[in-house]
Amino acid sequence: VVTLKNAVMQKSGGTSSLAQSLLYGRNAAVNASGSSSLSLEGAEIASDGEGAAALFATGERSSVMISDSELQTSENYAPGVSVSRSGSAVLADTNVSTSGDGSGALCSLTEYAVLTAQGGSLKTLGSHSPLLLAEGSLTAEQVNGDAANSLILTLYSRLAGEISLSDCSFTGEGECGVLIQGFNADGETQTETESGQEGTAGNNTQAQLSVLGGTLSLNSDGPMILAQGARALVRLEEAEITGTSNTLLRAESLGDENGANTGANVTVEAARQELAGDIVCDSGSTAQLSLELGSRY
Repeated sequence: VVTLKNAVMQKSGGTSSLAQSLLYGRNAAVNASGSSSLSLEGAEIASDGEGAAALFATGERSSVMISDSELQTSENYAPGVSVSRSGSAVLADTNVSTSGDGSGALCSLTEYAVLTAQGGSLKTLGSHSPLLLAEGSLTAEQVNGDAANSLILTLYSRLAGEISLSDCSFTGEGECGVLIQGFNADGETQTETESGQEGTAGNNTQAQLSVLGGTLSLNSDGPMILAQGARALVRLEEAEITGTSNTLLRAESLGDENGANTGANVTVEAARQELAGDIVCDSGSTAQLSLELGSRY
């Protein structure tokens, strides 16, 4: 384990391969890989290069623990914190900000990748830069965040991505608040599995989003939740869902190049919850709303 206290790290220069940067952390300011463990306290980490994440963990048994720190990126495709391929990261009272397009604040990129944040704040300024993005597992507790030109979170269903929020306050200004992305209709999706070999994700996988307490606020006319060709379970309990949109959920199909469509299938389970807004489905999609423990819609 490498332990650093009050370290100041700066990274400049763009990547030679965006694909390698986004999945493996090439050009990151800090990259834990090859079963390495890193502990950071009171760090200041900044990058100003394209494809330069502030902090990355990738590979089995590679992990990062960071507390009371400031992370910042300024160029495109430069996420704040990313984990992939069984890598893990734990953040405590750490602030993360990104300025470029395609630069999410916290990203769990592949199956078996785990990212946890407690306390601290998130801020993104670029387009296509959600506060949270998950194809693996992502948990946030008592975190505040603002996506000035993007949606709040993106969740992928192809490998059963999971996001769990507890007492978080997030605001977004994208085309929707929550995007749950699934498959198009051209069959199975080739992905990388735990072993690093090419694998196949079946189209029966289900994304899961849990929101316990806190606030989700959307400052746009789009739906709060948009599911595209995805199977998804959304659990809401005592959460404040606010914004300017009149649509709570839109479920729609994804088409392939041959004109075939895969519909969305979304279940929303609400407990002790106040909900408002339209629920809209296209002809190939379904939505189910379950109201429990005094919930109202």
